[in-house]
Amino acid sequence: MAPSPRGGAQLLFLPTSRRLVLLGGFGYESSTDYTASHYSTKPWEIWLFDWSNHSWKLIKHFSDDEDQPEMSAMRNLKFAAAAGAGDVVVVHVKKGYSPDQDTCETWAMRIDPTVVDQAGTTTYGVTPGTKKRRTGPYSTDWYDTGWPTPD
Repeated sequence: MAPSPRGGAQLLFLPTSRRLVLLGGFGYESSTDYTASHYSTKPWEIWLFDWSNHSWKLIKHFSDDEDQPEMSAMRNLKFAAAAGAGDVVVVHVKKGYSPDQDTCETWAMRIDPTVVDQAGTTTYGVTPGTKKRRTGPYSTDWYDTGWPTPD
């Protein structure tokens, strides 16, 4: 199994354990409506890449009710992350646009790459090489015909 297709994730090398992890990311939706958000937030996940057999394993999938960095598909799909001694990862999430940047969040978490969630790997993982593509065309009809009227 492997992490589901995503954009905006961070790939970090943990210096103490000498392991590679993938954090966060957002999904893509196939709405062809001009005003729809094409990006969707995903629950925070931490995936470990196993060099010995070139496979991914889930370390942690955060449920909606767990404390986690707040990501919003409408306001902040980007974040910065760095790993340091003791495999402590620091994550900085910009919340919103310029006027709202005083509401940023900074998180620190120690990642233990020896704790693997085998059941979660199967539940949240996908077949390696899985791709997700837009399923419909992008339409600019609204430009020629005007904004649709509400029902």
